[in-house]
Amino acid sequence: MIHLYYADFSSGDPAKLIPEYSSKIDTERLQKVMRTKADSAKVRSLIAGYLLQVGVKGFLKENRTGRAEAFKTLPDAEEVLPLRYRYTDQGKPYLTDYPGLYFNLSHSGNVVVCAVADCEIGTDVQIYGKGREAVAKRFFTEKEQKMLQRAKKEGRFEEVFFALWSIKESYLKYTGLGMKKGLDSFDIDFDSQRIIDLSGGKEAAKQVFFRQISLPNLSEYAASVCCGCEKMEILIHQVPV
Repeated sequence: MIHLYYADFSSGDPAKLIPEYSSKIDTERLQKVMRTKADSAKVRSLIAGYLLQVGVKGFLKENRTGRAEAFKTLPDAEEVLPLRYRYTDQGKPYLTDYPGLYFNLSHSGNVVVCAVADCEIGTDVQIYGKGREAVAKRFFTEKEQKMLQRAKKEGRFEEVFFALWSIKESYLKYTGLGMKKGLDSFDIDFDSQRIIDLSGGKEAAKQVFFRQISLPNLSEYAASVCCGCEKMEILIHQVPV
């Protein structure tokens, strides 16, 4: 089961959000937030940390039976979990004390998303803007460029561009390779909802699937999730801030 938590902080005042959510996240993340200069970036990181707290607590409650010892003590809703992080060589984060719990964070505009699952996961959110044909020609595959040309004729270029971009970003985050893996090294197959890796490397042998996510009341955003489960179940939770 994948749980996708999201929050829209567009109506919040940074002067109030920063002190309020500074007390709701783990110390390690808070130290990172405080090194950020821009208030807007601080708010995004704080909300992401809070969504992770909510997501981990939900995961512990859902998986408390038959799990590792670390999962048997359930925190209350107001408790701040002292999360500790470890990172891959490419910088993808995991939680040291919760083996078997996977998470991924993303933000765009005034929206933050957090995916929590019991399998490797990648997620991304993008606010619609002006689709960039030059970017698509440079980074997208030939198949995807043809898809965009059809969408342009139908007046749907921006919608399809940002859907593709979101799915591609979620896959890069799933692999943990980020932009080290070229955006044109894999195709997006909407019919099978699969990622078709064209690189010929070890990633090409993996079965990776994606889902597009509609965030309630946020039609101007494209969101996606990638994981290795074809029949993925996703529950969407809006978290008020």
